[in-house]
Amino acid sequence: MALPDGPPRALNGPAELIWEVAVSGSSDVIATVAAFFDVEPAAIASDVKATLKSLEGGRLIERRQAAGDK
Repeated sequence: MALPDGPPRALNGPAELIWEVAVSGSSDVIATVAAFFDVEPAAIASDVKATLKSLEGGRLIERRQAAGDK
């Protein structure tokens, strides 16, 4: 749920896994999710990126700056 005042949201299936991996601090969400589903990262990259963008837009995650980003 987006705090402090966002509505509760339920995630399931791949979206839930993507969210869990993203908030775990994984350095490569796409590779981690691909390994879980035993598929090539390129096969799911666009879907994972779209889901991450949607989660960010819904204020369910925040983009973390990578080392060296300013």
